[in-house]
Amino acid sequence: MYRTNDIEYAARIRQAAPLLARSGLFMNISVDELEKLLSCLNVTFGKFEKGQYLLSEGDHPRHIGVLLSGSADIVKEDAFGRRMILTTVGPLDMFAEALVCAQVQESPVTVQATGSGAVCFLDYGRIVTSCGNACGFHSRLIQNMLGILARKNLLYNKKMDFLLMKTLREKLSAYLLDQHHAAGSMSFAIPFNREELADFLAVDRSAMSRELGKMKKEGLIDFTKNKFVILDIGRMAV
Repeated sequence: MYRTNDIEYAARIRQAAPLLARSGLFMNISVDELEKLLSCLNVTFGKFEKGQYLLSEGDHPRHIGVLLSGSADIVKEDAFGRRMILTTVGPLDMFAEALVCAQVQESPVTVQATGSGAVCFLDYGRIVTSCGNACGFHSRLIQNMLGILARKNLLYNKKMDFLLMKTLREKLSAYLLDQHHAAGSMSFAIPFNREELADFLAVDRSAMSRELGKMKKEGLIDFTKNKFVILDIGRMAV
């Protein structure tokens, strides 16, 4: 992570502000306001490569991360080393906000980059403590963050629904139907490859691939890599 001299730091903030203004965290905050706010939040910037850890299990999370580009998996490993992808974050998505807000001392998850990109980190203490320079729009930032936390909680509850399905067919059907509803189309792309999807659903990859093959052979779905088409939604219902 880097924070160079004041002139370069101000220039980096001016460069990042138009992009960050499009994120949900800074919704309804103008670019000019955001430039002032980012300085108040003591934001730092960094770059990362595929496979790099943005947060490791056991770390003390002190900052909220926002991806400027690239993507990362939020991963949990059990006592036997089995890997589960809790969710994937992409450009302008936040991570570690719940851990920081809860003042967790040791992160229970790892955030690992799935490609190269850039990230900025926000000082949580500066977010929850309003200052004279940012008081006009600081409350909007806090409201936006609370809204994001609430929506993510709903998404995690939805994932629990997938995991509670009794059979592998039910898990796959529920997930694919959810992706269909989100896309508003029978054709859609999922954000995972096969290994990542197996980790997300906490199932064996080989067994999952066989089940997808069966569903394709039975005429329920068709797929190429991560692109899927639902062919018979009636028989997909779970």
